[in-house]
Amino acid sequence: MATHEFRAVAEAGIDRGLHETYRRLAPENRIGQAIGRAGRPMADWMVVPKSELVASPLYSGWFAPQGFHGVMAAAPILARDSLSGVVVAFCSKNRSDFAQEDLDLLALRPISAASWGCASSERGLSPS
Repeated sequence: MATHEFRAVAEAGIDRGLHETYRRLAPENRIGQAIGRAGRPMADWMVVPKSELVASPLYSGWFAPQGFHGVMAAAPILARDSLSGVVVAFCSKNRSDFAQEDLDLLALRPISAASWGCASSERGLSPS
């Protein structure tokens, strides 16, 4: 299975031109690794201090060029032992960091494009 591929149901706001940059930097993504180990939704601030995230190559090379300042994600979901998926949301500096309330939406709702769209609009979340 190929890793770090953006074959998403919805990928609003993701600059596919930065895909190779992400592939190069993703192996050092401690946030993604921690979410996978924890098996539950997490936000960046639960893994690293914001100052450490902002100083990272991942932030300067992939987050900042797209206007992203924070991230939250649900744990990966395996399907048929060969495919996996994850729901990820990014926020800009114009929005406060994701809160526990935002993470609870990922933990309590069925994960599908339809439910994520509904949940995100209820909380005023957007792709950026």
